[in-house]
Amino acid sequence: MAAASGGDRPPEEDRSPLRSLRERVGAASNGMRAEPRPLDEILPERGDAVRARDMQATWHAFCLERYDMVRGALGSGRTPPEIAYQLGELVHTYFRPRGITLTSHELRRLVAELLEPSNLTPPPSATAPTQAPPVEEPAPPAAPPPAEEPPPVAETTPQAPTPEPQPEPEREPPPPPPVRLVEPTTPPSTPDARLNGARPNGADTGPDSGLVTFPETPAPEATAWSADEPPPAEPPASAVSDQAFEPPVSPLVAVADREALGVERLLSRTLELAKPRLAMPSGGRVGRDEALRAIDAAMDEVIRSERLPALSPDIRQHLVLVALSEISGLGLVDRLWSDHTVRAVFINGPKAVFVERETGGLTPASEVFRDQEHLLELVNRLAEKPANAVADFQLRDGASGTVIFPPAAPEGPILTLRRAEPGTATFARLIASEMLDQRTASLLRVASRARLNILVLGPAGAGKTAMLAAIGRDLEASLRLITVARHRQFRWPAATKVELVVSQETPYPVLLGAAERLRPDILMLDALQRSETEALGILASRNPRGIVAACEPGIAAADFTRAADLLVRIGRSRDGIYRAVSMEDATGQTVFVHEDGRFQCRTRHPAFAEKVQAAGFAEHLGTLLR
Repeated sequence: MAAASGGDRPPEEDRSPLRSLRERVGAASNGMRAEPRPLDEILPERGDAVRARDMQATWHAFCLERYDMVRGALGSGRTPPEIAYQLGELVHTYFRPRGITLTSHELRRLVAELLEPSNLTPPPSATAPTQAPPVEEPAPPAAPPPAEEPPPVAETTPQAPTPEPQPEPEREPPPPPPVRLVEPTTPPSTPDARLNGARPNGADTGPDSGLVTFPETPAPEATAWSADEPPPAEPPASAVSDQAFEPPVSPLVAVADREALGVERLLSRTLELAKPRLAMPSGGRVGRDEALRAIDAAMDEVIRSERLPALSPDIRQHLVLVALSEISGLGLVDRLWSDHTVRAVFINGPKAVFVERETGGLTPASEVFRDQEHLLELVNRLAEKPANAVADFQLRDGASGTVIFPPAAPEGPILTLRRAEPGTATFARLIASEMLDQRTASLLRVASRARLNILVLGPAGAGKTAMLAAIGRDLEASLRLITVARHRQFRWPAATKVELVVSQETPYPVLLGAAERLRPDILMLDALQRSETEALGILASRNPRGIVAACEPGIAAADFTRAADLLVRIGRSRDGIYRAVSMEDATGQTVFVHEDGRFQCRTRHPAFAEKVQAAGFAEHLGTLLR
């Protein structure tokens, strides 16, 4: 090992003068100590030079300091996987305190290095005495032993370059394969010999080619060679099976199967116990409260009977909602539909589920149904099977779909579900989809008729356009409405409505100025970007009444945010539904908030109360804030 690697440089008299990998084998037979193979050969794909240098120094120190422990592990008589696992612990616990965390790939390669035969050279004091001559003055080889006696084991390892020996081929033990570190050959009675297993061709005079052989890794074929011949090509490093790194079975601790602790199993067992406790009506739906009680009781029973660890509140709440959807909702359809980037769902059978997103094109869904019975159970909650086996349905949020039942669809049921356009939203539809309730919808009605400035904030796909459409469609026909957006969602027929569409040729600021000159009663702006909110703030300073705008939270202009009389924040609740999570006045005081599964009023005196009173809607405001 080079001194630049950071390791301790051994004295020159302890180093082998032979530098090539295969010449080190001969050096070991002369009693010399061979250094560890450089990590550049073990892990050639390393990239960080500083880490590579530290790893090289640590690997060299490990081979020197942990020699006895590695030898003890190899000679412990355990199974090969147990030996590999113990070596992995030795390497990991040596590298980790020194600031080097090995990847699983690096750990496997180093353990495979230690599992190669004759890969550790004992210190000079522990090396068995041999009769090999010094390296400086190589002596002629000893005469071959008589044919009736096997050669001594200590002389079977190839020596340094000497005149060509003439041993009997059939009695010469197979040499070890090209390896990294070298050790003297041990008699068959040692623990290493027991680990080597059966000898090739029934011979009992030498070890097998592999110290530990894994079923999927064939042992390399042994070939004899001498130092005068060119060394054979080095075989690729053998891969160590992942099974070798599994901990051995403990007689004291019973480790549960991972699947037994998995969320899927807990959910499945909860549903198995909860469904029989419910009186399922013909439509397949049960009351929410009754289902929640059955789910909680079943989940507690599963956790107690299988001795599972206690769940965190968030994980338990998630599992309860998923189980509730499976029992009284639409299950997988609910989970797919809660992603607002999904525009349509196509179910061609229990194992063929596809979604269409806003970007276009069909992609397979991340989940499928268990079987046809599971799919049919959920579809029956959408529509009853008619005589002709084809049924149309509509969801509360305006989405519509079609179901084709068996036997018309033998691989089915077949289901298509397409989301309604945001511009068709109404307050009634938003209330049905639980984005709003009756009181929050009434507050938006009063605010728009009183010509308050309303700012709707929410992430992409949360339903901002739908909320603006509901406000616009609810206005009186006598009010002049001007819409500015990058889309054509505000297309409902109205004689007093003017729709302006932003394009590259006509940017947002140009249309803002044009819309102001049209003298609207309500100016509705959607999909504002950061560069356009400054122009909105300037517009609000000149005409501070009747602006309804929507944008994402991080891009709202500070000027318009302060000018907004009512700030509506849309977010995803814990049940996965996007809704108006809070409504605030200009001072930041909360008017409504969604907590504990319902909308709650926080104040009866918002900052915009005087403007509402001046517009003649004070009685309506007082009624909904009670």
